[in-house]
Amino acid sequence: MSEIRYAGDYSAEEIIILGNSTDKSRNLNITDLVIELNVYESIYKHSLTGSVVVLDATGLIQRIPLTGNERISFKMSTLKGEIDASSDTGHPMHIYKLTDRQKVKEGIERYVLHFCSREMLRSIRTRVSHADQGPIDEIVTRLFTDRQGLDSRKKLHFEPTRNADKYTFPNLRPLDAISMLSTKALGEKGKSAGYYFYETTQGYYFRSYDNMVAVHSRMARQPAEKYDHKVSNSNVGNVLIPPEEAKKSIGDDLRSVYEYGHIKNYDTAAQQATGTYASHIIMHDFYTKAYQEVNFDYHSNFDNESHTDSFDRNNQYTPARYPISTAPVDYDQNSVSDYPKSRISLIPSSRFIHGEDSGIFGVQADSEALLEAKRVSQQNSIANGATLEMVVPGQCQLVAGDVIDFDLRSLRKQREVKTGGDTRDPYYAGRYLITKLRHKFNTSVHAYECHIECIKDSLYETLPTDTDTFPPEKSFHRSSSGSSNTQAELIDLSYEDAATNQDSYRGRS
Repeated sequence: MSEIRYAGDYSAEEIIILGNSTDKSRNLNITDLVIELNVYESIYKHSLTGSVVVLDATGLIQRIPLTGNERISFKMSTLKGEIDASSDTGHPMHIYKLTDRQKVKEGIERYVLHFCSREMLRSIRTRVSHADQGPIDEIVTRLFTDRQGLDSRKKLHFEPTRNADKYTFPNLRPLDAISMLSTKALGEKGKSAGYYFYETTQGYYFRSYDNMVAVHSRMARQPAEKYDHKVSNSNVGNVLIPPEEAKKSIGDDLRSVYEYGHIKNYDTAAQQATGTYASHIIMHDFYTKAYQEVNFDYHSNFDNESHTDSFDRNNQYTPARYPISTAPVDYDQNSVSDYPKSRISLIPSSRFIHGEDSGIFGVQADSEALLEAKRVSQQNSIANGATLEMVVPGQCQLVAGDVIDFDLRSLRKQREVKTGGDTRDPYYAGRYLITKLRHKFNTSVHAYECHIECIKDSLYETLPTDTDTFPPEKSFHRSSSGSSNTQAELIDLSYEDAATNQDSYRGRS
């Protein structure tokens, strides 16, 4: 790897389009034609995708020709990590689409080649149709490596599951079959329900949200990087600076943030409607013709699961860092978690279908309703929680599912600095989980950026205790109309219309 000179610098091998033939002479080196290369990953996506923007003055499309069966090979390296999609040591990507083809000027075309990992296309082409049983993580690993199914040759990082069951896959695509199992998986150490199955530049992952933010649900997972919004070091690139000091400056700059913004802070209407804060689950058992009803309370269950800020900077457990207050939200003096009818779910279940007394999660049937409510609540709190977008210097080791630490500064910064106080935002500083990540290599200026979307499902500091009622108590008071501020006023329009009608007759001559 060549020497990294500044934050955002990278070392790259040749970008090569691999033809359909084993004849290497038919491979084309397009390094000088590429002006931008992007790789996309997300905890919600089963496969890597990406694109290359090509400025073509050589008639590349006619020379190969490009038909959608080619592969693309590249390898990018930074101080920390590498993205290896090379044909020699990695896994080349598969080109599947060409878009935005346009003439720039005479003899020059510009277009975008879209690529994906082999597993995405493999899943489209094949189906799995068989039954399997055992711990869910073992079933997933078999589907992942099955030569008649997904047939992946990549790394799979998986979290063992505590539940086992029997499943039948009726002509499902391999990735769809694994996705189905993800909703049923229960972590061996944590108490949450549901897993995520996704691919990053460093391999595949099958794990719970608890596993992303905590180790065995007992200690905070170390952040992949700690960021601060600051000005880059002007000493970087100065040849008069000693090499060790220059290297330190690059390391400091890698932790800077070019720009950031909260694209979402909260949406309590959506959170209540989707069952994040409270829900009512009805489990109907086809076998026994019985049903079970369970109410889910967000605040009561919050500390049973791990969250981004479940642990402080000394790795000490910190309870009750809810992102929403427990204060009453209506005249009946209930909090948002006291309205289970905000979302009602009727879920069918079949016990003894395989001769075993288990439900949809493969565990005791009397616990499945609460598990399903937890799964839905956690999934929604991640999807609709505080969402931060950041642009930072590129680092190849960053992947979706990583935890980062962001020293978001408070608007009170100047005042707090003078008094020696903490300048961090009391609620939105701290730990975030990367949910989406775009690796952007701008080859025209040789700059690498990471565009990150990350979430926080808890707060950096605990909300102040609010014991007020809703609304704050006021002395009983009647307005001039005689109505009370504690009850509705009902007005029959027919009486008003009759009075208006009488007045109109009196005014006639």
